Amino acid sequence: MTVTIDDAASWRDIARVGDGEMLVLTDAAWDRIAHANRIVASLVEKGIRAYGVNTGVGALASQVVAPALQEKLSRNIILSHACGVGELVPERSIRAVIAAQVANFAHGHSGVRPQIVRNLLTFLERGCVPDVPSRGSAGYLTHNAHIALVLIGEGRATVA
Repeated sequence: MTVTIDDAASWRDIARVGDGEMLVLTDAAWDRIAHANRIVASLVEKGIRAYGVNTGVGALASQVVAPALQEKLSRNIILSHACGVGELVPERSIRAVIAAQVANFAHGHSGVRPQIVRNLLTFLERGCVPDVPSRGSAGYLTHNAHIALVLIGEGRATVA
């Protein structure tokens, strides 16, 4: 079976993906993701502040980051939030977290690059389960950061 997400996913949809079903997005969801990404790219190109994209985060939110350093900023944000400890979260739960991330991106409000979403879907399709520690200080950010580590080639994962 396959779970198809347009703009909303139920907890049952997320659980089904956690249990091993595949996840696909509608064309409308992909359009929203691409549109939001173009908006963020346009803002950055015009020098308009976009939190965490061309500015620091938290106490450094007022600091503008030069275009040449923005890729490094993104990487550093991931590394700084990947601070989890403890036993690894079970595969079923990680698949559900990835499904929830993708469902959130399908709303078209994040500005994420479509390739990131495609890569997350590929994780699900190919049984790639990032190693995510069970405890962290920043809630879901810690879990998402450990998943993102694998996206940038820094983390560890098990492939079924």
